[in-house]
Amino acid sequence: MKKKLLTFLLPFCLDISSSDAFSQARRFVKPSSSGEADGSSWENASDDLQAMIDAEGTEEVWVASGTYRPVRPLDNTTLYQPLNRKNAFVMRPNVRIYGGFAGTETTLDARNAGTRSTLSGDMGIDDFVVDGVSKTIRGTNSYHVVVSVNDVGSALLDGFIITGGNADSDAIINVDGWNVRSSEGGGFYVGQSSPTLSNLVVRNNHSTGLGAGGSVYWYSQANITRSSFLDNTTESSGGGLSISDSEVTLTHCEFKGNTAVRDNGGGIAVWSSLGKISNTLITGNTASNGGGMYFYRSSTEVVNTTISGNTGLGRAGIYSFGEPVARFKTASFGGTATMRLAACPNLRTH
Repeated sequence: MKKKLLTFLLPFCLDISSSDAFSQARRFVKPSSSGEADGSSWENASDDLQAMIDAEGTEEVWVASGTYRPVRPLDNTTLYQPLNRKNAFVMRPNVRIYGGFAGTETTLDARNAGTRSTLSGDMGIDDFVVDGVSKTIRGTNSYHVVVSVNDVGSALLDGFIITGGNADSDAIINVDGWNVRSSEGGGFYVGQSSPTLSNLVVRNNHSTGLGAGGSVYWYSQANITRSSFLDNTTESSGGGLSISDSEVTLTHCEFKGNTAVRDNGGGIAVWSSLGKISNTLITGNTASNGGGMYFYRSSTEVVNTTISGNTGLGRAGIYSFGEPVARFKTASFGGTATMRLAACPNLRTH
């Protein structure tokens, strides 16, 4: 009789164990750790965001409001090196990261959608900062704030301010076989990867190469929604965002106050890429050519988008060069963009 009872109870015990393991699929992060600091609950929140992203079995990470700086190098996140400029927050396959929590919620819907957590590259805590945003970058800043390379499945980043990235080095950093260029993508760097980025403010990042706010490379299929790219500056092209050899969908986004100092695409620069830009505002950006947007041999569709008030030495609003060509449908042009359409022989409007 005792033997039969033991046989009955064993699977029951295994079910309890499995249920407990499942509960750890969600991790919790606060600016200051509390309790056991293992990320198992708000009461036991960790302050190490990357460690929670990397933790075994993690499917979601809930991040309370506050500022977080990367403390682990992107090529080896098992190391803790708070002032290493290679540090970044590295996205992992199928891990969804949500910011903007008060730190008490029990459901995702309880989060205030208008509140964001801040991911800052200001590791030295010496930037000139206003409302959590690096207005002037100085001292020790990470090359990239967020990095996504290779296949990340359904990975998501939602509800964050990304600021203070300073991609100003010629160094090449190998991450799981992908060479990340430290001169590009100060805010975020996406290489042969397809994350979903939503409800973000990408602000006051810098690069000497392509894409101060963000760079998307090589067969990536990134989906960027309801996000703002503000006041980012590159010495090259793509002040707000650079897209190369990829397919990117931009929906309900804003590009404002971004600058490409020497080259093209103050707001957005696109090379040899497909994709769609819809319901987006592109205004107040500056570049040598294509202050608002620059396209090179890119069959990108631009729909229900306003391009207005951008400046440049030539082709201030839009500059499209080479075949195939960008296609514009029900787009609204104003200010300098209207005067420059005739100067774009490869620009099609519908």
